Amino acid sequence: MNLLPIEIYLVLAGVIPLGVCFAKWKFAMNWKVAFILCAGLSWIYFNLWMAKLDPPDNGFANFVYLVSGWFWLLPIFAILFVGFRLTETRASSSRGLKVASVGFNICAGITAVIVLWNLVGRMSAERAVTQARIELEERGYKPTGREIPSFEDGHWIIRYPDSDFGEIRLTRNGRMSWIGGPG
Repeated sequence: MNLLPIEIYLVLAGVIPLGVCFAKWKFAMNWKVAFILCAGLSWIYFNLWMAKLDPPDNGFANFVYLVSGWFWLLPIFAILFVGFRLTETRASSSRGLKVASVGFNICAGITAVIVLWNLVGRMSAERAVTQARIELEERGYKPTGREIPSFEDGHWIIRYPDSDFGEIRLTRNGRMSWIGGPG
């Protein structure tokens, strides 16, 4: 797969609020309960992102996400709320419950697959080389010669035997850990 795990994880920003709307419809929840549920899932989503998948470079950013994580998915939920409110009142009871059940199950399945991929998946060797070039060019290095990607201990190491800096190590999500050797 040529996408970074974190790029795939962003899909959940739409899937989670949609799943909460389907859950509200399926389980006949009050909208206030659905709102609180979406806020809680938003907090889990963004703190999982920050803690495990793509941690920030400093503690202040981590604190901001810890506190503001409750609110990130709520605007998307509010937009979906309007559409679901209209659909929910117009659909027949049995047909509506079937649609809600199928929608909820699909959203839950997509969420499970994406979270699992983000915990154990990794970018492809081609994407690792591309990300290494981007990271090197941002820091003023010119990648020349052979590029030899190697996945070791959960990180990509791209070796440049024909250059001054030698190698670059990338995190699972394509950010640089070090250039030139372990640092």
